[in-house]
Amino acid sequence: KDKKSKPRLGGLPSKIRGVVGIMDELQRDLMQERWDLVEKYPGQFRSYVPVFTTYTDSAFPSDEPTDQGLRVALRYEVGRFFASLERLRQATTRRSLNEAYTAYADMSLHFDRYLRVGGLYTYYDSLISTEPLFTNIPDNALIFSDPKKDPPEVRDLVVVTKGPDKGKIGIVIGIY
Repeated sequence: KDKKSKPRLGGLPSKIRGVVGIMDELQRDLMQERWDLVEKYPGQFRSYVPVFTTYTDSAFPSDEPTDQGLRVALRYEVGRFFASLERLRQATTRRSLNEAYTAYADMSLHFDRYLRVGGLYTYYDSLISTEPLFTNIPDNALIFSDPKKDPPEVRDLVVVTKGPDKGKIGIVIGIY
C-alpha cells in the first residue's frame, strides 16, 4: 500500500462530529438542572470510545513522527475528555451544579481540541481576530456590564469586549 494514500475512514469523522449534538443536549439538560437526564449521558459518551480509538489509529496510521505525534495528542485529549466525563458523573451523583458545569466546560475544551488536532472541523474561520472590526467604535458605544462590579455567572449571556474574539457572544458554561 502506498504510504501517501489517504486512509479509509468510512463514517468515523461523521460519527465523531455527531458528539457535538450530544454535547449540545447535555448542555441544555445541565442548564435546566435535569439531573434525571444528565445522569444518562456518561454511558452514551462511553459508547464512543471505540470510535475515537479507531479514528485516531486509522487517520494517522504511519510511523512518521507527525502521525505518531498526532496520535499521542489525540489520545491525550480523549483521555482528558473521559476524565472530565467521570467528574461530571460524580458531580451528577452529588447534584453539585458548579462541579458539573466545570466538568462540562472541560469536556467541551478537550473535545474541541480533539476536533482541531484531528482535522475534523468541516469549516475554517479565516478571520483571525474580530478586534479590527471595532477600531472605529469607541468602547463606551458598546453596552455591557462591568465584569468587576457584576461578574458573569454560569448560564449568563456574554459579549467578549477585548482580544481576538471581541464582539462575539456566548453563554458562560463554566467558571474556574
